[in-house]
Amino acid sequence: MLTRVAPLWLSFITPCNNTVEEAFRTLTSPERKVSSHYLIGLVVQLVQENKRAWHAGESWWSGITYINSISLGIELDNNGYQLHLETLACLIADQC
Repeated sequence: MLTRVAPLWLSFITPCNNTVEEAFRTLTSPERKVSSHYLIGLVVQLVQENKRAWHAGESWWSGITYINSISLGIELDNNGYQLHLETLACLIADQC
């Protein structure tokens, strides 16, 4: 369930690993200092929605800074082959 009080933005993260297992290790490794709320490919929630994930880095958009604090990070693990659009739509519609 999406529980943010601030304006909700969705940050989609492009794949940076060859497999969903590698993406999971990257997103859960304290040494990497990166995370997302959801990893689609495994369809797993990594960070509670009311907590900040570190998916947007040092960011700025349309005059707003600290995008991590007002957005949900969704890692789309597809390696360029599968988009998982049905799963993404289900998650966004809060139907999963």
